[in-house]
Amino acid sequence: NNPTFAPEIFRSEQWRYCTPPKKYSVEKEASAVSLPDATVVRATQFGIASWYGEYFHDRPTASGVPFNKDDPTMMAVHPRLGIPLGSDVRITNLENGASLDAKAFDHGPYKKGRAVDMSEAGAEILGFKEAGTVPVSIKVLALPPHS
Repeated sequence: NNPTFAPEIFRSEQWRYCTPPKKYSVEKEASAVSLPDATVVRATQFGIASWYGEYFHDRPTASGVPFNKDDPTMMAVHPRLGIPLGSDVRITNLENGASLDAKAFDHGPYKKGRAVDMSEAGAEILGFKEAGTVPVSIKVLALPPHS
């Protein structure tokens, strides 16, 4: 059973629910995605993104694909978000508006309060490699094919 997430909810670093900060431009409406079991997941969520790189390069991900720090489309999603591995997602940096379409290949991050881990190249494109973390929106574009 996948939970339903409201678009107006922002996941803070303590995993508490609160309203998104007003300085961020976030979508008011979240589109719905039908899952194989007919439950609905709101497709836009909010959280803190970080990135992972060299140490994990060429190591297997949860999906079995070797991690590539230079592939901007590789990312990990926290299991609490309810997004299945293999899902296509759009990550948008809420501080600068940069966005990137990626695929959930791995579980993580495992640091408290973080929602997604981008590859090093993905963090560079989104403009937060130097900062290390940034608030983002996470929008599900497509779920993996039903097996």
